[in-house]
Order: sequence, then structure tokens, then C-alpha cells
Amino acid sequence: MKKKLAVLAVGVAISLFAAQAATAAVVTIDSFTTSNDLFGLSYSEYNSGTTTFYLDVSAFVAEAQSITGTPSLDRKFDTISFKLLAAPNERITKISYAEALETSVSYTDGIAFTASTGSAVINNISNGLGEYIYMSTGTSASFSMSTSYDVPGMENEVDVSITNDILAFAFGDNANARVQKQYAMMEVKSSAVPIPATLWLFGSAITGLAALRRKGQQA
Repeated sequence: MKKKLAVLAVGVAISLFAAQAATAAVVTIDSFTTSNDLFGLSYSEYNSGTTTFYLDVSAFVAEAQSITGTPSLDRKFDTISFKLLAAPNERITKISYAEALETSVSYTDGIAFTASTGSAVINNISNGLGEYIYMSTGTSASFSMSTSYDVPGMENEVDVSITNDILAFAFGDNANARVQKQYAMMEVKSSAVPIPATLWLFGSAITGLAALRRKGQQA
């Protein structure tokens, strides 16, 4: 009986310690879908409880050119949907998304501008990326849009949907507008599910019983 209690105590202690000290598992993407094929999943990196996904957004280019005074408009938009999956003993704690764009406009007589907007919907909660309109002629500019969301509860599966929309408009003689996404990335933080205090007490109780049993045998 003493050996059984000792083995059980050691096993409980080791299991609890391993579960509590486990590093965050890699978060994966499941059921990745895109409506207009402008998004693509490039690759991901994992380090210290944070998984970084890089998205291929090279197809997000909108260009408008109006030389004869006829309005020119180009728009690119797409939505991706996917599920983030963590290991059963892990929980997803935070999701951050960021993207960068480069835009330029020029005109001698008329008007030209570019615009960008987007949103990230996480577990049916919409997190807007904001909107950006660029109209300064003769120069180019880079800008970024981002959002972050703290995931409540003990979720190890999270549904995500990201929508992006860019537009280039030109009107007048020699009016040009161009906007392109440079990169898009998403960081997902996860951590081990905390061990309930009752389990720690259970492990301590078993260890104590084993110690008492051993003392009784020695007396």
C-alpha cells in the first residue's frame, strides 16, 4: 500500500508540474477560405508563446489612370475566414492584426485619391482597422492599420474573419492613383490552461498521506 501511495503521489506531482510549466503550443489555422483569391497564407513563425502568421497580400493592388478626362476607378477587396486552433491544454489569450500599405497620386488638372479600410471580426466581435484616404499629389506615402483583441474565457478555438478594401480613383487630365498592400501579419498569443487549486490540493493530500503512511510503518 505504501508503494502504491508513493507512486501515485509522485505521478500526480509530476503531472501537475508538467501541465503547469508546459510552454504554449503552436497555434494553427484551420479551414482557411478566401472569397476573391487576393489573400493567401504565406507562412508562420512561433516563439515564446506567440505565433505569427504572415499573409500574402501581393494581389492587393489598385491603379487608376485618367488621361483624357474620363474617370478611372479600380477597387480590390476580399475577405478571409478561418479558425485558430490551440492545443487542448492551451488557451488563446490575444489576437493582433496589422497591415501596411503604400500609396501615391498625381494629377495636373483634376483629382486623384486612394482609400483603404478594413475590419477583423473575432468570435463575432468586430474590430475595425480604421480607414485612410490619401490625396497629396506628387508624393507617395506609407501607412499602417492595426487592431488587437483580448480573448476572454478559456478558448482554444477562435473564429476570425478579416476584410480588406482598397480603392484608387482618378479624374481629369494626367490623373493617376495607385495603392498596394505591402504586408499583413497576425500575432496570436496563447498560454497553458491554469491548473485548478483543487488539483494542487489533491496532489498535496496524496503526498501527505504517503508521508504519514511511511512514518506509521517506521514507528
